[in-house]
Amino acid sequence: AADDDAVDPENSLLLWRAAQAVGVSAELHLFPHGGHGFGTRLPPGEPAAAWPLLLTRAAAAAGVFTA
Repeated sequence: AADDDAVDPENSLLLWRAAQAVGVSAELHLFPHGGHGFGTRLPPGEPAAAWPLLLTRAAAAAGVFTA
């Protein structure tokens, strides 16, 4: 999340850019708030609450597992 006070969100951007630079398909979702380590049980309606579904869809699309 953009308001992570434990790890600079820029690290996620750097990882995404590095993946792009070597032709690795990657998704990046930077949520406006949620802090660090917000887990899978955020209140419905919080933007970051969508991340488990986003991960599942991305992994399925990459053939990592089937949703």
